[in-house]
Amino acid sequence: MSRKTRSSIVFQISQAITEINQIGISKKEARRKGEEGIHSIKQIKETLSAAQNFGKWIRDEYGVRSIYNLTEEHYRSYLIHLIELKRSAGHRQNVETALRHLQKGMAIRSDRLGLKQTIFVPTARLTDWRQLKKAEDRSYTQEEFEMILSHVSDNVGDAILLQRYIGLRVRGSM
Repeated sequence: MSRKTRSSIVFQISQAITEINQIGISKKEARRKGEEGIHSIKQIKETLSAAQNFGKWIRDEYGVRSIYNLTEEHYRSYLIHLIELKRSAGHRQNVETALRHLQKGMAIRSDRLGLKQTIFVPTARLTDWRQLKKAEDRSYTQEEFEMILSHVSDNVGDAILLQRYIGLRVRGSM
């Protein structure tokens, strides 16, 4: 048995995501070459986490041991599972994005290793964008700023005013 069939599904997912790791490569240059990938450390971490959670769940629920045995049924079942766990539409949409990245990495890896491509992600997202929480204005009102400033020293107040004028929220910076 070769290493790729014996390795855990979590490791296989990690290897597939590594295939689309474009950190340190110019997005503009990658697009010009027709290459797709992830250019952000945060996006890599979030994609890896979401995809590995999917892999663990699929392994435990369906006994799947290889990412090359994934099907659209697995994808759909996992999203139903997330709905049952009452995960938000935004979270489910992020998971769908992560699984799309996983499929891209799997395609690149399949080509490189001479394997048949596995397609398990449907062309249309299952999470309706209309379910997403609407954007809201979370900036402080003048009254809230005055209340905050009344409870801090003059030096801290100056720092808070500086943060306000450059667009930072007090809570986010403390």
